[in-house]
Amino acid sequence: MELTENRCYLPLGAEIIHCLKWGMLPLRQPDKPWMQLPPPPPMAISEADYLNHMQREYERLNPGIQGLLSFEQFLQQAQTKRPQIEQALRQYKTQQSARQEGPNDWCYQHFYPDPNSLLAWQQQDTGFSRIWLALEPEQLPYDIKPLHYRDDVPARYRERLSSAPLSCAPLQQSGLVVPVSELAKQISVQGVGMNLLKLPPKAVKGVLLGMNCPADQVKQLIHFWRSDMRYQRKPLSQMIWPKGEYRFRFKTL
Repeated sequence: MELTENRCYLPLGAEIIHCLKWGMLPLRQPDKPWMQLPPPPPMAISEADYLNHMQREYERLNPGIQGLLSFEQFLQQAQTKRPQIEQALRQYKTQQSARQEGPNDWCYQHFYPDPNSLLAWQQQDTGFSRIWLALEPEQLPYDIKPLHYRDDVPARYRERLSSAPLSCAPLQQSGLVVPVSELAKQISVQGVGMNLLKLPPKAVKGVLLGMNCPADQVKQLIHFWRSDMRYQRKPLSQMIWPKGEYRFRFKTL
């Protein structure tokens, strides 16, 4: 396979055949502690927030009471309870933010730019047993952007899913973050829940099999790949690491 620069690579397992058969791109839900931190501390309440709240409360008063009590007098009477009122406002704003930015509202996927990176292959739990799907980002109807590498954790969940720890910066990954409401389909494959977006066949540029992929998995993928008209003319390669050499390479199957 020609490993060009305008590609992004998605490591997958046995589910790759199902995804390609349906023309779907699998997404993940937040699954790491770094991405599932508790909601941020209670939000700050400004003077404007307090006054706007009190104005709404004043307008809810019985018209007869409003005729006897000006807004300034209403504020003065509430002054002794202001700390409790602001605390309730902070809790409300925090709850609203958590509902809008909860981890269950988003799905994401991270991609690698360099299939020749030993470090990238080793990032996966099963390492060289993974199958890398080569994609052309320009052919996808989704906006894939470089990840932000940082030491701090963003307060908003969408930003968390578009970020990674600074220690991972050498990987130079890109990411896709999608609201759950925009998913094309949600299914279960071999007991594992999957969130799917439509994957145009023209965006698929090939497949790279890790050198430790199980033989039966390789056989199934080759059979599917060569029998599906959408993909059969696209390259299918497997990693090999000849004894005595310092790096792996890919051999066309």
